[in-house]
Amino acid sequence: MEEKKIKALEYFELGNNCGQSVAMAFADEMGLSEEQAQVVTKALGSGMGGQGEICGAMAAAAMVIGAREKGSKAEVYKKIREAGDAFRKTFGGHIRCEEILKEDRVAQYQSEQSLEGHWGDFLSRRPCAACVAKAVEVLMENK
Repeated sequence: MEEKKIKALEYFELGNNCGQSVAMAFADEMGLSEEQAQVVTKALGSGMGGQGEICGAMAAAAMVIGAREKGSKAEVYKKIREAGDAFRKTFGGHIRCEEILKEDRVAQYQSEQSLEGHWGDFLSRRPCAACVAKAVEVLMENK
């Protein structure tokens, strides 16, 4: 498993929310310390402050894309739409936390992973970990 994905899952396992975990793993790419990334994304978890709206992991991924993309606003939006499309493809067409966390959507992602040992068990116990892992995958593909 890629280093960034392990790092993000470790942050999540330590009690950070999904958005914080993604942002902290990519803090260097945003020109932030891990602590700064943790603070500025603390409200993203559980679909924007527990509202079940946009997945916090995907929202943090959009922040990373915005920080590292040097092109125009149109180019940034295009990359974020592409990342959102990849995220939706994984989670049954959804990007909203409330919809993603329906058991069948997360289970589909988990069944496609060939993770062994601790991380495989962790993904099966913590549904939001699947969103963290997918957001990292999307960011690694969207460089």
